[in-house]
Amino acid sequence: MTASSTSLHPWQDRWTQPTLKELLGSLGKPLGRTVDKLVQRLDELEGVEHAMTWYGPSWGWTVEFTIPGEPDGRGNSKRGQRRPLAYLVPNLDGPLLSVPISIPLMDQLRPKRLRRYIKDSLESAKHSVDHYWATWTFTNQAEVDLLFEIIERKHRFLTGDQR
Repeated sequence: MTASSTSLHPWQDRWTQPTLKELLGSLGKPLGRTVDKLVQRLDELEGVEHAMTWYGPSWGWTVEFTIPGEPDGRGNSKRGQRRPLAYLVPNLDGPLLSVPISIPLMDQLRPKRLRRYIKDSLESAKHSVDHYWATWTFTNQAEVDLLFEIIERKHRFLTGDQR
């Protein structure tokens, strides 16, 4: 067995945190570029930060996008608290995007008025405590554009942006 056949893919190697470039590069050129554009668009949203987090063998190294936590009444976030916006799992079989959606936000989204690609995942999302965990796999820019609309709506909901 050669060294390359026994080595783990960067996404799966728990003991070595990969860079975003390493993760996206492993997806191949067309899909890697599509995912990179999604990451860039997310990073452009006000207050959004991303970090690599290990989420076990199923999700491996995941790009976690967060925004500042709950306001303290003076418009400031509580120190160090951040709220999850989305999770990007750069799975080799196809990237996965998971967006935890609170019950009030789900009520506001009105899934019946959304495109089937979005609606089906929202309607079948697993419910845990006070959030639905909507998850999508995607392969092209058109799907990413639809997903980004949901993320933007969640971002506006969490930040109080009434646009």
